[in-house]
Amino acid sequence: MNNGIELPENDIEEEIKIVNEIFQYNLKILRTSEGLNGTQMASRLDLPVKRVNDLEEGRMPPNLRDLIKIVDYFPIDFNCLLDSKIQLLTSNSKIRRSR
Repeated sequence: MNNGIELPENDIEEEIKIVNEIFQYNLKILRTSEGLNGTQMASRLDLPVKRVNDLEEGRMPPNLRDLIKIVDYFPIDFNCLLDSKIQLLTSNSKIRRSR
């Protein structure tokens, strides 16, 4: 017996697509906010360069290990990383959640 709400298959796929698009956008914003290229970011996150490029281009979804490494390095939490597009405050390069 499932007490959870079940979404139609196409709704789940659409939700996954939206979350992945938000993640891709946020990952690029985080990288550029630090002035990093893909190779430098991969080194800082201890991930292969190909993995970082695949994540940022949406060729692969992030796994839990990827997410943990990102939130450990950048000043951001899981919810902000996956839930809404972030913006930089240009005066001091602080990250804020987009509304």
